Amino acid sequence: MKRLVSIPFFLFALLCLWNSVADFWAAYRMRVVPVTVIASKLKIDWGIPESESQEEPLYTLSVDLKADDGSGRTFSWQGDPGRAVYPEEALDEFALWQPGRKQTIGILRGNAREIRLDQMESNPEVGKGIAWLFGFFVSGITALATVAGGSIDTERRPRLAFLNGLGAWTVFFAFGLMPLLGSVAFGWWTIQKINTWQPVVAQRVGEQMPFDTSKPIPNVEITNKALKGLAENPYNRIEFEWKGQTLHGGIGPLRGTYDLGALAAEDKYHFMSSPTDRWEITQRLSWQDDFALPFGVLLFFGVVFTGASLLIRRAEKSFSLSNGIRRKF
Repeated sequence: MKRLVSIPFFLFALLCLWNSVADFWAAYRMRVVPVTVIASKLKIDWGIPESESQEEPLYTLSVDLKADDGSGRTFSWQGDPGRAVYPEEALDEFALWQPGRKQTIGILRGNAREIRLDQMESNPEVGKGIAWLFGFFVSGITALATVAGGSIDTERRPRLAFLNGLGAWTVFFAFGLMPLLGSVAFGWWTIQKINTWQPVVAQRVGEQMPFDTSKPIPNVEITNKALKGLAENPYNRIEFEWKGQTLHGGIGPLRGTYDLGALAAEDKYHFMSSPTDRWEITQRLSWQDDFALPFGVLLFFGVVFTGASLLIRRAEKSFSLSNGIRRKF
């Protein structure tokens, strides 16, 4: 009976693995197309975003694009302007999508209407692939644990006799495999991060004050609720250079990206930034705290569980062999 219970978990694990591979493959095969912005607008509203519990500005950037590959195709996209929280941050992103600007977009092969703007959003296919992969490991471990808890009558079902080899050791091995694989992925990603991220020095600009809504901004709509919310939340502004651009950020009650990552030293703020994504920042990076410690923990648990699985497997074989000898004599 326990073996039968494991079947749905095995099937779901296979489904998760299939979907994960499909999503990663779609992201890998995504086609890059050069485009020209033909129209854009920004709406500033006020409310509670899905990931927060307090009200803050809600931005919606809408862009119309035309392909520069000779096809003449047009595209429309609507979404968040990156991870902007303060108006200056959203206006930075809006400026990159003014009519006439050249950009690149990603198009899913087999679905030309599905476009991806890496500058604005994380690749959904990669995120879904990681989630499906996690589901594969969880379901797989559950199935193995269920199989390990039962036994097979080899005389009645000889074709399933191989399942008797899946004892408790398989559960330990699966638990060890996750941190081992995680340590490899984490190590590769963190080494790239430490070697490529650059130090940034941001300068505080002006005094703490609310966003100035008295001057209209072309193609920017600010709702009445946003006008009231912005007026009630003064904040500091920072300015910094990033990839040849002068960018802006806010530090104040709305808890934006630079609230979390900036270290104040008088009127200057120091942090490390990704060379490809302005929103990826951290206070500092070190080989010891950011690489050696978490990598060592993952590797330790991976080695401990996989090592324990091998010891358990050896003990199970010895026990089976001794039982077989006793039955023979």
